Amino acid sequence: MEEEKKVEEVPAKEEQPKKKRSIVGTIVNIILWLIVAFILINGVLGFVNFNKIQKEEEPIFMLSQDTYEQDGDTIEVYKFGLYKVVKQSDDTTYSYSIKPWFMDDVAKK
Repeated sequence: MEEEKKVEEVPAKEEQPKKKRSIVGTIVNIILWLIVAFILINGVLGFVNFNKIQKEEEPIFMLSQDTYEQDGDTIEVYKFGLYKVVKQSDDTTYSYSIKPWFMDDVAKK
């Protein structure tokens, strides 16, 4: 006796229609990616500009530069958008720091 092999038929997957994104969802997605790209570009430029300022070279891009004196120290602030580089110097030493735009330039004593 021959055994008949039963082949189970697998139902074909029904093709589901592709979900269409709404225009608002697409716009929000584009805006979020632009924000991420802006933050990444600012981060890379911040690192490069910080190193250039430490080497006493001109930064690649700068919005403004302020120089003032406080407690006998000369403070130079290079503003770049989301961050700033602060160079604090007295007669013998230099101190460099990178900070977000909303922080104070020099810690209050």
